[in-house]
Amino acid sequence: MLKIPLNFLEKGHQYIARIYGDSLSTDWNTNPESVELTQFIVNSNDTITAPIAKAGGQAIEITPSESGALPPVATSLKQYNQLAVAKMKVFAKQKTYGLNRVKHLAIHKVVKLIYPFSNLYPAAGINALTDGNTGSLNLSDGGWQGYQGVDLKATIDLKAQTTIQHIQAGFLNAPNDWIFFPSHIVFSVSADGIHFTPVGEINPPASKPGDLQLKERKNFEATFIPIKVKYVRVEAKNLKICPSWHPGAGKNAWIFADEIGVE
Repeated sequence: MLKIPLNFLEKGHQYIARIYGDSLSTDWNTNPESVELTQFIVNSNDTITAPIAKAGGQAIEITPSESGALPPVATSLKQYNQLAVAKMKVFAKQKTYGLNRVKHLAIHKVVKLIYPFSNLYPAAGINALTDGNTGSLNLSDGGWQGYQGVDLKATIDLKAQTTIQHIQAGFLNAPNDWIFFPSHIVFSVSADGIHFTPVGEINPPASKPGDLQLKERKNFEATFIPIKVKYVRVEAKNLKICPSWHPGAGKNAWIFADEIGVE
């Protein structure tokens, strides 16, 4: 929460302050585009309290108003500042994007990759897919590991024979940023790290979205009869190149992965 004194305004004059800011429902992960317009009369003696959601913001437009007249949709600075305090109590309970923690049987286990991730999007490094940190709709939040033009093939060593019945992997679809869901996903398990048995396959649809600007994070998963294994493998096939309907058609496509969960 910021305190913005207006002592830079000319003394003895009134102004209209129009504020475009986060609403009570603004949340980076679930409702990032919710914006609220508030306007009221201010002068050089006033201070505006600015409530800002995590990963949010605020824009203030101040224009002279000698008459003090306002359109019908107006409030007072006092009311706005009181609401600002209430908003911050709501915003303080939000999870910070990129720090959404999860727990599962593969947490902090070693990950072996066949194809390297991009140094532009390394997340937490070699074992980022099992660090318990999931990504958000902000592709630069540090929770995503990016693979450009190559597949994801990750093998996790659980260190001991462990009974599991569920595997999931999180991916991002952000076509405007050349990031797509994998075209094919295979979940496999092994007792010895040599012979792997598939326990689930998924073929996500690759149709053209109605709006390239939209982003979606999704967990793809497989549930199966409980089995004792030591290794888990996730293979996700990259489109390799952007599809013909995409502005970047023919250029390298990306896969963004965050967490591989095992239960």
